[in-house]
Amino acid sequence: MPPQIFLLLVVFLVSFGAAYMIFSRKHVKRELQKEQNQQNFLNKFVLMEEQLAALEKRLSNVETIVTDSKFEESSAKEAINLKSELIELKDIIKNMK
Repeated sequence: MPPQIFLLLVVFLVSFGAAYMIFSRKHVKRELQKEQNQQNFLNKFVLMEEQLAALEKRLSNVETIVTDSKFEESSAKEAINLKSELIELKDIIKNMK
C-alpha cells in the first residue's frame, strides 16, 4: 500500500473518531439536560401535590368549624356565606386534581 493512501486512511480515521467523540458528547449533554428538566418537572409536581394536600387539610379544618352547630346558631348569615365559599374552594381543588 502506498504511503499516501495509508496517510489518507489514518487522517480519515482520526477525523472520524474526533467527530464521533464530539457528537457523542453533545448527545450525552442533551440527555443529561433532558433528565434534569424531567427531574425539575417532577419536583415541581411533587411540590404542587404537597400544597394541594395542605390546602385540602386547611379546607377540612375550616369546614369542621363552619359546620359546627354552635357556629351556625350564633351567626347564621356568616355560616351560609362561608359554606358557599367552602363549596367554591372544593370545586377549585377538584379542578386542580
